[in-house]
Amino acid sequence: MKECSTRAQNTLIYLLAFVCAIGNPVVLPSLPFIMREFELSALETGLIISVYALPGIGVIPLYGVLSDRIGRRPLLLAGLALCGAGSLLCYAAPGFSWLLAGRALQGLSLTPLEAMCNTLISDLYEGEARMRFVTKATAMQYFSIAVTPLMVSWLLTLGSWRLSLLAAAALCFGALLFCLPMRLPYRPSRSVSLALYAAHIKSILASPRVLSLFSVRLGAALILFGAIYPHISLLAEEKLHLPPQQGSLLFAVYAAGMFFGALFSPMCMRALPPKVIGFAGGAQVAVSMLLLFFCSTAWEALPGLLLVGTGAGMLNACCAGHVSLTSTADTRGSIMSAYSTTFRIGQFCAPLLFGLFYQFWSFSGVFGAGTLLACVVTLAATLSFAYAHRLEHAHTDI
Repeated sequence: MKECSTRAQNTLIYLLAFVCAIGNPVVLPSLPFIMREFELSALETGLIISVYALPGIGVIPLYGVLSDRIGRRPLLLAGLALCGAGSLLCYAAPGFSWLLAGRALQGLSLTPLEAMCNTLISDLYEGEARMRFVTKATAMQYFSIAVTPLMVSWLLTLGSWRLSLLAAAALCFGALLFCLPMRLPYRPSRSVSLALYAAHIKSILASPRVLSLFSVRLGAALILFGAIYPHISLLAEEKLHLPPQQGSLLFAVYAAGMFFGALFSPMCMRALPPKVIGFAGGAQVAVSMLLLFFCSTAWEALPGLLLVGTGAGMLNACCAGHVSLTSTADTRGSIMSAYSTTFRIGQFCAPLLFGLFYQFWSFSGVFGAGTLLACVVTLAATLSFAYAHRLEHAHTDI
């Protein structure tokens, strides 16, 4: 089995970016139908999102260490196979507990693949080229987030919500077949002792540069997975009085904003100072939360959803690009895995936290808390992007 060409590896990265982003969009438009079938409360419905994130929080750090020590390919194949199995379990789930088990298996497999995607980019590219490709891969993830709900909405018109999970299983197994004949060029380093390797990881993760970037990722995850993901279907039904199927269209508008925000982020990074990008992205999210707080019709909600998507897409793409430049050659898998772990912590906590806001104060609590948090994220992004850029161009080792 020969090493695959750079073009084949780029194709693999884009495919992986698409697949690793389907975990939540493949169920979000179906949440009202799942709630009715299993007779769930809003807080229980939030578990469908939270339980997907929980396994990844524990497994991603180990996944990153293994990818650095034994290589990328074995973990890539195992992740795609487990995702297919978890999607099939969700498809056949006879009860809510079985559905949660399938979602946990999806999270166990798909969550580390997001880190794997950025790690493979770090293996291939250096410097500004690495940052540009990371933002392109992020844009592909958001493209997946945009089109998956549309596919689910179409499948809902054909039959049960379970069909979308069957489609997810087919996508994962198809990606697995594509990866089987490929051999990645990364050579696991066995010359570095585990003690030295751990010291490298600790010094990088403890640096102000990395901690500040991780805080931006965590804050954005809390907003997206607290105010937007679990509540967008309820927003469509209860506040905007739309049919459940149209909730997926609202989500597609938000996801399209994320796609365009990530797609144009390389252009923004070339034309604007990093602190301006951080402020602009965070301010868009804050304004969007206010728009959603006051909206009463779909036409008033659409600009808010588009803005929150565009701002979050820009923040996340630029943040991932800066983080990709913090690692050394033998720590790439672990650093990108730690970055994804931060995101999953926010993804796990946010639905439960914002679910309580919704339970006590309805949408006023959800979008009011989102506005306050977005202001904090704006300040953090402005400062951390400027600081990271200064260190990158000063060639300072961390």
